[in-house]
Order: sequence, then structure tokens, then C-alpha cells
Amino acid sequence: MKNFTQKFIGLFALVFAMTFTANSQEIGDIYQGGYIFQINEDGTGLVADLEDLGQMNWNAAMDAAESATSQGYDDWYLPSLDELLEMYYTIGGDGDSQNNIGNFADFWYFSSTEYNSSSVYFVWFTHGFNAAGSKNAPGMVRVIRSVAFGEDENTEDDTTAS
Repeated sequence: MKNFTQKFIGLFALVFAMTFTANSQEIGDIYQGGYIFQINEDGTGLVADLEDLGQMNWNAAMDAAESATSQGYDDWYLPSLDELLEMYYTIGGDGDSQNNIGNFADFWYFSSTEYNSSSVYFVWFTHGFNAAGSKNAPGMVRVIRSVAFGEDENTEDDTTAS
């Protein structure tokens, strides 16, 4: 009986390990409406929308991000400078257009980080160069959202089900 128990526990551990591996997410995977570009130890992370919202000035970018409903989600926002740089280094190509998982344009992308009352930080997705520029200058917009890995993608509020 002892031998059977040991084999059963070993088999159970193997199945558990295989399930965990099959459900793990990686940078660049598509998850809950966007490309994963950050994975945290606590099971949370960040995804970038699958497409740009277009080119516009910063005030329009902030409005567009706040009202974005892309991929069935409505909690998108404009990334901070640090989040935008992380996007560049993980899914933006890191200067290599062949590694540009997110299909980012060869242009400046807006961050939500203000430099002063009339300037904001941009990141140029060709080289990762970042600088402050006028809020009235044109920039590309790619919104992001927070996710919790392992959550069901299609959760529904039980109170609305009939």
C-alpha cells in the first residue's frame, strides 16, 4: 500500500506541475485584450492594447485613454514613463524591428508623466530615446491595463445573469 501511495503522490505532483506550466503566461503573450509586457511575482501584471489609438496631442490622448473600450475592456489608461519604457524593452523591439511584438510605429509615444504644465514625456519606439516635449505636439497612443493572471477572461457578474 505504501508503494501505491508514493506512486499516486508522484503522479499527482507531475499532473499539477504540467497544469501549472500549461497555464503560465509569458511576456509577449496575448492575455485579456493585450500583449503582456509586465509580470509581477504576486500574479498581477500589465498588458498593452493590441493596437494604437492613433496620433493626437496629449490632452486628446488622455481623453482617448480614459474612454477606451478596446477588446471588450474599459479600464485602459495611458502608461507612465516607466511603464512606457518597459513596453519598449519587452514588446516594442528594443531597437530591433524584428522583435517588435506589439507592432509599434516608428514614432513618439505619449506617457502620462508630465514634465511641467506644458510638457510631457515621450518615448521614441525606434530607439527607446525618451524626452520631454510639448503637450500640443503629435504623438502616438497605446493604452495599457492591469491584469491578474489566472482570472477567468469572461467573468460575469452573477447578479445580472437571468
